[in-house]
Amino acid sequence: MMFALQKILARVFFPLPIVFWLAGAAGIAAWYRRPRLARRLATGAVVWLFLISWNPVGDTLLGTLEGRHAPLAQAPPDVTHIVVLGGGAHAEETRHASVRLSRSTQGRVLEGVRLWRAAASSRASGIPRLIFTGDSPDGRRPMASLAAEAARDLGVPPDRIVMLDQTYNTEQEARAVAQFLLPPREEQGRIVLVTSASHMSRAVMLFRRAGLDPVPAPAHFLTDSGSRSSWSFLPEAGALTRTETFVYEIMGLLWALVRGR
Repeated sequence: MMFALQKILARVFFPLPIVFWLAGAAGIAAWYRRPRLARRLATGAVVWLFLISWNPVGDTLLGTLEGRHAPLAQAPPDVTHIVVLGGGAHAEETRHASVRLSRSTQGRVLEGVRLWRAAASSRASGIPRLIFTGDSPDGRRPMASLAAEAARDLGVPPDRIVMLDQTYNTEQEARAVAQFLLPPREEQGRIVLVTSASHMSRAVMLFRRAGLDPVPAPAHFLTDSGSRSSWSFLPEAGALTRTETFVYEIMGLLWALVRGR
């Protein structure tokens, strides 16, 4: 129930719905013959939509989150576990696991497998294990299971894979990983944490709160620090996605700080 409530509240206060709230308010003002107020609200809706869909705004906002942690070239030699957080999956059950994973989850799984393969090829023993997390709140196949199948298809042996598939958010994922690593179940060593670059700050905070000190390995970057073309200064859906991703993560950080545990 709390999981659903968090998602609903987040969607209500996303940047795009605010456009509709302003437009709706403009319509109400016009209905009650308040033309000046209606014009101001309608203008505000148009300006707001332009700003949240403008590349300089989306890139600048999300870049403040994605730039906090640099990509990890390879896992440190003392790492025993590589944790890959779930990031969503599609409902279509006839598709292969790797296709059902959302883009963010695909990026996370690919980066986790890359780090694992590099570690496995450079060590004669002590090869780390891959931990996949994430359930599906509506009873579908868990994200952890889909990610694990995709990793096996990419060459990771089944005995090197762990699934923690009873988790619905980052806080639960952090607690589940911490509980799994407590002796005598697993020897707790250094862990690498793989998640989307924009999500990494919140994930690291929650994992540290759970008693772990992960090495950040950001994946699935949405911003690009390269040069802009003239088309980059026109509004587009991609910029809107980056703005909404930033707002979503900031709301998640604030929620975690308010809860304080």
